[in-house]
Amino acid sequence: MSNIIVNKHNCVFGLAGFSNSGKTTLTVSLIKIFSQKGFSVGSIKHAHHSFQIDQPGKDSWKHRKAGSQEVIVSSTKRIAHIIERQNGKEANLKELLSLSSKKDILIVEGFKKEQFPKLEVWREKENNEILSFKDKDIFAIATDNPKNKNLENINKINILNLNDPKKIVEFLIYKFKLKKTKALNRKTTNEINFDQARKIILSKIKPLIKKETVPLQDCNSRVLLNDVYSKINLPNKNNAAVDGFGFNYKDYDPENGSNLKISKVIKAGLQQVFSVKEDTAVKIFTGSILPRPINTIAMQEECKEKNGCVFIPPKIKEGINFRPAGENIRKHQLVIKSGHLLNTTEIGLASSLGMKNLVVNKKLKIVIVSTGNEIIQAGEKLNSGLVYDSNGPMIFNSCLETGNEPYLNEIIKDNPEKLKFFLKKLIKNYDLIIFSGGASEGEEDHIKSVINDMKGRIHFWRLSIKPGRPMGFASINDVPIFCLPGNPVAAQICFRLLVETGIKKRMAALNSEIIKIPAIAQFNQKCKIGRKEFLRGKLFYKNNTSYVKINGKPGAGVLTSLSGANGLIEVGENIDNVMVGDIVNFIPFKEALL
Repeated sequence: MSNIIVNKHNCVFGLAGFSNSGKTTLTVSLIKIFSQKGFSVGSIKHAHHSFQIDQPGKDSWKHRKAGSQEVIVSSTKRIAHIIERQNGKEANLKELLSLSSKKDILIVEGFKKEQFPKLEVWREKENNEILSFKDKDIFAIATDNPKNKNLENINKINILNLNDPKKIVEFLIYKFKLKKTKALNRKTTNEINFDQARKIILSKIKPLIKKETVPLQDCNSRVLLNDVYSKINLPNKNNAAVDGFGFNYKDYDPENGSNLKISKVIKAGLQQVFSVKEDTAVKIFTGSILPRPINTIAMQEECKEKNGCVFIPPKIKEGINFRPAGENIRKHQLVIKSGHLLNTTEIGLASSLGMKNLVVNKKLKIVIVSTGNEIIQAGEKLNSGLVYDSNGPMIFNSCLETGNEPYLNEIIKDNPEKLKFFLKKLIKNYDLIIFSGGASEGEEDHIKSVINDMKGRIHFWRLSIKPGRPMGFASINDVPIFCLPGNPVAAQICFRLLVETGIKKRMAALNSEIIKIPAIAQFNQKCKIGRKEFLRGKLFYKNNTSYVKINGKPGAGVLTSLSGANGLIEVGENIDNVMVGDIVNFIPFKEALL
């Protein structure tokens, strides 16, 4: 065994543990993290009894059923080697290792009785026997509770956190002194994760600056290009915050209260600052300018007015309900920063400063193009095998909500020459291009090859997310090109989480992070390790606690799952199972942020 490990594979170790301990989940996480770090990784899995890796009816299945003792299936993407065992005995680990080509790391799941280095996987709730007490080949334990008292008596064993696979990988690199082999023929993947995709979009898209001065009422959802400074104090003068009676606190007895003559009634409106006599009060209304030396206002309902005088009750605090000039905004203060995506609040704020126009960026011209031989426009005859275009109008309106000018192009069939002809025109006339469909790797998906033919740059063309795996991002002459999945749910989710980020960057808007609300799951859901999932969900509150449940049926093509949902449930790459009571992140749709 040791010769195989040293001479052929740089490192071989196993994951040992009983059923339901989490061996497979950890194995998948380790493979993914090691691969992302650039190591070549192989794996061996022990399976019980008979198992099938090919399906009945497939050619390889027919070969085996006909009597072939060894079947090799080969394609441009992978090779499968199927060997039928004739003697009924299991192969030992040494035999299996000899079948694998050289790798930086070879991870073995199972084979706990074999003598080779092992990492034990132990879950507290399963309460199984701890193998490390007997197996001297175990060098560490990965557990969901490193502080469990049963682990205290194990000597010279590293205790690792099962829920932190990145730290486990760091430990393994250190323990085995792992180094990447330069000349290995590694399997490469074009998939990138969600966070990488957002970073690439933000780094590759160049803002398009075209200044224009626009009336204030037309500035909603536009990007401000000049800082806004206040030319006035807001409020402009000292004024009253409530309806009541104003007085100079020096004339007031806080222990017993004071009876003061009303010298003036002041209403809101255009007024000059003036003075009133000492030992008098004024009856004043909200927003009215305060005369000198008034500095305190008692609320009207707290006072008693009689025969031109008012009784101010005791225990009124000095300065109460006095609103000083510039309390909200001071003169020359920066009020709205350049790059801000304006909304109704900022428009109201600018209006309160007396502004009539703002310098903003011009609206982007965005074109939406649906592709596919099976796609037809609404109103056409729906023959067998055809579907109406739902993505085009849906994405058009999503772009409209960003404050830009979208254009819905005619549907383009799966023809590379026609696609290239249209794309050349679109690049010249639009600021950003969105394709629907055509991002898969099928024979009829030509967008990627056409972009390459036109000397464009492919930034990514596959994501490790669900739904939304077949999504692409490219550019030609600095014009961003997004290629959304054909399935409508996947298209909408990718637009909300990724394309909208790119649109805002192109608009020269400041970057904003995705809002995430922790909530308690009210559902059970199995997920796949290695990809981030976005489930359509409904956030609700009960006893001041946030809960979330799945909305509608699953599936990237089930558009009804988005109808009625008020956001997305985010499930991380390292989670394989969400259970009732788990804390998950909920991403609200912006229309739900009220």
